[in-house]
Amino acid sequence: MAEPILLNDPLQWEQVYSETKFGTPMTGYGKRYLPIPPYLIPTLFDSHIIAAQTLIPNAGPRWRVGCWVQQILDPSPISGLQMQAREFTVPPNRAALLVFPRLTNQFKLQVRIPWWHEELTLQIYQYNGAYNTRIEELVTSQTDVIRVDLARIETKINAL
Repeated sequence: MAEPILLNDPLQWEQVYSETKFGTPMTGYGKRYLPIPPYLIPTLFDSHIIAAQTLIPNAGPRWRVGCWVQQILDPSPISGLQMQAREFTVPPNRAALLVFPRLTNQFKLQVRIPWWHEELTLQIYQYNGAYNTRIEELVTSQTDVIRVDLARIETKINAL
């Protein structure tokens, strides 16, 4: 039986990033702000289990998006080509568990913040505990089987 991942053990988590970003006030336009531009977090991540938490002091009760966190792959440092692999939405004033696919040994994170946020604090934690990749392999293999079955079903429906 596989060892469980100890997500509730605080000794397995390391805070790797914490920063507050502010929108730039627009002079002559009242209380309007220029949006906070997207930015790369200056850390290379080697764990594919990440926790992200947003803190937004002026968040409205109906807001659903604190920020978007994207996994950025750099497969060839020579070409400088960077690819987005996976994106997660982190809700305002809450934490989210982000489990990225293991496509490379290391990757970067890019953060996009909705235009209506005037201020956002983002904290990123990396899981450093051991985990069994057999579970990931099993999920991936079953996902591939489902995709093949779905394609076969769609072909039969189209043939009708």
